[in-house]
Amino acid sequence: KIGYLDDNWYFVVILAVTAGMIWIGHNLIQSKIGRAFMAIRDNENAAEIMGVNLARYKTLAFAINAFYCAIAGGLHTGLVGFIDPYEFGLWPSIWHLLYIVVGGLGSIFGSILGPVALVALPELLRAFAEYRQLFFALVLLLTLIFMPQGLAGAARNYWARRFPAPVPAELEGFVTGTKKIQLTSRHAPVSHDETLLEVKDLSLSFGGLKALQNAHLSMKGGEIRALIGPNGAGKTTFINSLTRVYKP
Repeated sequence: KIGYLDDNWYFVVILAVTAGMIWIGHNLIQSKIGRAFMAIRDNENAAEIMGVNLARYKTLAFAINAFYCAIAGGLHTGLVGFIDPYEFGLWPSIWHLLYIVVGGLGSIFGSILGPVALVALPELLRAFAEYRQLFFALVLLLTLIFMPQGLAGAARNYWARRFPAPVPAELEGFVTGTKKIQLTSRHAPVSHDETLLEVKDLSLSFGGLKALQNAHLSMKGGEIRALIGPNGAGKTTFINSLTRVYKP
């Protein structure tokens, strides 16, 4: 008996709260905030260029994560009746990582499927309990090699192959490769004497590190130029300064 509830009713409470948290997560992903989170996950620079405030959304993600952890911790404490610091060691962290990787990163369905699979499998393999850690290490390795998107990604890919989405008639030729795209220019040819881009004395520092110092570049019509140099020479910083990702 747990407080005023017996074990069965407490299970119902946990199940109801879990369903509610899944519903919140699903709606969050579909919202503006969720799209910002996914943009930051895929490419922080691109997200920032599109107007996503990185500091704000990263702080918000941390707060939402703390909210979920607080709910889980409260339910767990009510279940066991006390908090044991040794219960939150290395292996619980590894378990949660396994749940996410095996289930599928960035997927609500995967966050459910991963724990279900990894909790059910040990029950089916009780005879090999002494090889438990080796077994789960093997599961993680095979998942990363053969199912990098986890079980949810594998299921999604299978469903897409089994039931492909219909292709609109006007795009059918492009999908099969029987139609070619003809590119035409709407602009007059550029003179080879016309300067298209000119950069003078471009400099940028990150604290005490001078990533760029008095950089020059000039390009005329018809020219193709390349930035070459070792890692850390400032090539990407130069391009990001031109496109105003950074303010020189």
